[in-house]
Amino acid sequence: FNMDYEIGVGASQTTKEFVNALHRYGDRTREDCILRVTVFSEINNGNGRVGYPELISFIASTLEKKYKKDDGQELFRIYKPCYRHAYENAKLLRKKRMNAKKSLGTQEINFDDENSISFTEFRIFIVLLCVYAATFDIFSSVSIKDMGKTRNEDG
Repeated sequence: FNMDYEIGVGASQTTKEFVNALHRYGDRTREDCILRVTVFSEINNGNGRVGYPELISFIASTLEKKYKKDDGQELFRIYKPCYRHAYENAKLLRKKRMNAKKSLGTQEINFDDENSISFTEFRIFIVLLCVYAATFDIFSSVSIKDMGKTRNEDG
């Protein structure tokens, strides 16, 4: 997972704004890692893990700080369908890694805290969230009346 990509010119302005506000928390540069460490330490629930409610608060507050409060709230509302998917898939990555380690006999599997994510999974959550927002944008732009047309018929 790497954030070395740009949102395409065809993306909506709202998607560009959403990704612009959040992508740095998923990037791998030294500065962005320091930013991620700082934010994660502020939002974790005391045991080095972050639950879904804390992530939702983080997204909302990040968008409201970056843009006017009303604009931030609107961006939050638009992309809300993406949050749970990114969260669940970030957790799924942990399960896959732990199962692989268990099959190698290197670690006992323990899913005591399935309702939160780790620091590493936080970065993956952000990457997935940005990808899902861009994908959501694509699907949201398709209208029923355009379905079945070829490119030559568009317009």
